[in-house]
Amino acid sequence: MSVLDEARLEITRNPRHHTLPQEEIEFFQARGFPGRDIDNFTVELDKLDHEMVHGGNQPLARQYWPEREWNTKLMKTLRAREKALGRWLRRNEILAIMEAQRIHFDIADRPFVHYTRTP
Repeated sequence: MSVLDEARLEITRNPRHHTLPQEEIEFFQARGFPGRDIDNFTVELDKLDHEMVHGGNQPLARQYWPEREWNTKLMKTLRAREKALGRWLRRNEILAIMEAQRIHFDIADRPFVHYTRTP
């Protein structure tokens, strides 16, 4: 069965949301998340919930309401904390900030799943 067949039959899995943004992988690698370790910190969301954590329309949300767009809010928070401390955050500090944001975005009850592995 091809990917196209799966999409037509609607048997694809729900989107998986990286709680540590993929586009910032080098940031996380430098701070104690080796290789693709960020893939261990994804949560499965239905399509609508995934769109909502990205502000409904990610490009517009980033520009007009960054506090409602997951990646923008998290990275702004992490960088501000590093600036205040005058040093890079440690892995456990990043995870604590990310967990607080999971509560804020109401996805803290979602278990972590690996981005590519099936349960």
